[in-house]
Amino acid sequence: MYCVNCGVNWMLKKKWLRQSMLNKRDEIPKREREAKSLLIKEKLFDMLIFKDANLVGFYVSFRSEVETEAMIKESLRLDKRVVVPVSRAREKELQMVYIENFDEDLEVGTYGILEPKVAKSKQVDLDNLDIIILPGSVFDVSGYRLGYGGGYYDRFLQIIGSRAKTVGLAYEFQIVDEVPKEPHDIPVDWIVTEKRIIHCR
Repeated sequence: MYCVNCGVNWMLKKKWLRQSMLNKRDEIPKREREAKSLLIKEKLFDMLIFKDANLVGFYVSFRSEVETEAMIKESLRLDKRVVVPVSRAREKELQMVYIENFDEDLEVGTYGILEPKVAKSKQVDLDNLDIIILPGSVFDVSGYRLGYGGGYYDRFLQIIGSRAKTVGLAYEFQIVDEVPKEPHDIPVDWIVTEKRIIHCR
């Protein structure tokens, strides 16, 4: 029997859960992923915390993640200020940088993910962030998440604390009863799937 918070079994469960979910996510056909991402976008944009947000932080979707390109472009059309992350691989940190045009301001960066071009990079004051939209491999109904093993968003959540509302985007099958967690882990405030909005805390 696994103990979700102790020893080797905990580490094995965490690794197995992450990889099995990522494998399942990668198997989603492109059309199905696009359709589910659209439903998630509609739910997110209907949320009052999103409607009221002026400065929004998005992840730029990669591979089989819930797709955010349409969300980012629509947010810019709505005159929201948008920031997306630049990964600092050496420090394993994220820096949020403003963009004004999705097609013109991004280029392939760390890990093959689109990131703001260095020449156009303008860092944001994290105190001004209203809401952060973030990915994950697995979420539980309490808002705890597993990322991809690098700890980038874990450290970022610790830095911003409660200053900005946090929303995880996931497909419904990525939601489990309990995610293996550590004392320093910080849950997200909401999770949005194609089927529901989960208010975690």
